Amino acid sequence: MRKSKIPRLAMALFFCLSVFLLSGPNLFTGVLADTADSSGVSAPADGGINTDSTGGALPGGAATRPTNYATTLYNGVTYYIRNMHSNLYLDAKNGGTAVGTAIQQWTFNGTASQQWRLILRTDGSYRIMGVNSGIYLDVLYASTGNSVPFDLWNGDCPTDHFKILSNGNGTFRIMVESSNYTKAAVVQNGSTSAGAIVFQYSYNASENDEWYFEPVPTVSKGASGIAYTKTADGNGQTYYIRNKHSGLYLNAVGGATADNTKLQQYYFTGSASQKWQIVLSNDGEHDNIIGAGSRRTIGIVSYSNANGIDCVLLAGGSAQQRFAIMSIGDGSFKIMSAVSIYTKALAVQNASVDNGAKVFQYAMGSQQNDLWYLEPAPNPEVNQNARWNHMSTVNGVPRCDLLVNADGLADTYWGGESAVAAAINDWNSYSAGKMSLKTAIIANSNVDLYTYRNWPDRFGRSSYALTTIQDTAGHFFGDPDRSSPGYMFGTRIKYAYIYFNANLTPATSGAGPKGKNAATGKSYAGTQTMMHTAIIVHELGHCVNLGHQITSLQSIMYPFGDYYSWDNYDRPTAIDQNTLKAMYAQIYS
Repeated sequence: MRKSKIPRLAMALFFCLSVFLLSGPNLFTGVLADTADSSGVSAPADGGINTDSTGGALPGGAATRPTNYATTLYNGVTYYIRNMHSNLYLDAKNGGTAVGTAIQQWTFNGTASQQWRLILRTDGSYRIMGVNSGIYLDVLYASTGNSVPFDLWNGDCPTDHFKILSNGNGTFRIMVESSNYTKAAVVQNGSTSAGAIVFQYSYNASENDEWYFEPVPTVSKGASGIAYTKTADGNGQTYYIRNKHSGLYLNAVGGATADNTKLQQYYFTGSASQKWQIVLSNDGEHDNIIGAGSRRTIGIVSYSNANGIDCVLLAGGSAQQRFAIMSIGDGSFKIMSAVSIYTKALAVQNASVDNGAKVFQYAMGSQQNDLWYLEPAPNPEVNQNARWNHMSTVNGVPRCDLLVNADGLADTYWGGESAVAAAINDWNSYSAGKMSLKTAIIANSNVDLYTYRNWPDRFGRSSYALTTIQDTAGHFFGDPDRSSPGYMFGTRIKYAYIYFNANLTPATSGAGPKGKNAATGKSYAGTQTMMHTAIIVHELGHCVNLGHQITSLQSIMYPFGDYYSWDNYDRPTAIDQNTLKAMYAQIYS
């Protein structure tokens, strides 16, 4: 007896309108939605360090204390600041983050309350930002007198501007601008006790007003929580791209998706506007960097090799959108523009560590604001909730097993079993072992193919095919007659159905003639057999949870027939294998 699979037309695969459009773009809408902003900031890389530092006992269970101190300070770098006399650390009292929080010295604990980021001003002075609070070290009451405590404040005035001057012995003095740089940060009464307050006092070149700056160790994970990779994968891998200098992430301003949207660095949000897919450009020599939210490519706004040219989102595939992503050997990358003949890189304006600072093209410098970490992100072409119920394991690696029946696919329209057999062979041969497809009788199949002769206009006159899925609870997704309003897919996929439009199949059979779209009148290169096979392979990809790979022409999941090369991409490519790999790592591991 036939299983309770009801072969009925549904509107779409719920995470991606699973139609193969030949007259215009069908943008994949299954990318993850923007989430609320978070303020996680990772420590940027440390600068020059010296290995002659003194040590100190650690409290039980505390973080590892640095073994090095800096002899040269760098803008944007985060430091622990240790008093030479007491061997204790500059600390926001009780881990406070509010304006007015007192500053003290405390035993090393490695928390963000003891981490301080240097922000260089144009006059050579610094602001000292608390990493935990995001606000600044400041002299209370704007006083210029002795014994006035430090606190946290969110202003930008002489009481939070400092000259940090080397003492020549590995320590630095922290001199306050509001006192005309005559007062320094010192510990009250030269105390060696944890909890003693830090205030300003006339500099007297004693150990009490001298401080070691110990770089916070570079971490392999930024605020995304994902370790950076040392290899840039140009086969469609998606990344969060973190600036080495600031620790902030490459982001489309305002989450916008339109042409000429500018780029900035921003606190990690995990949104689609911070996900970037790297693919080989159409010249076969460079990389394109494509926004998961916009489906537009990063480009230099004008064809120029000048410094300071904005980086923006652009449609198309011009030379302005080509980059060479080059490792410098420490896990970070420089992103060099082709229009500058690789003399300019993506950089953060003025080496800023501020949220919202502009990203533009600029000559490589020494402040690391033009270096980036690539942190592999969840692939936007994969819906995170959809999982097949039919899985097996081969040598510990999960594999999706599909049983395909094509009894309903009329030979005179879609090539029938021969085209299906070719498509099955393609997935078995080019899925890197992640899929196993076999033909099956109707009673045992979990993917059924049908030809639909009276294709309704509401399904799209230029659509070759439509795929829908059914879950283990019996829900059909996208079908207005069956889907429960607001129902969120949470169970595993049980069946998939593919319906093919008889009106759009090539009119002649066999090899040789070009295919013609009956609705649009457009002709496409490649034989009818190639077209049959390619479209069936494409739809089978939807059955296993692959969305439209609209960021790269070099994918069987690319949906734009106007540009699709049937001759070259009638089977899964390396990009499709990469997407499958990402999917299995995300939802089947």
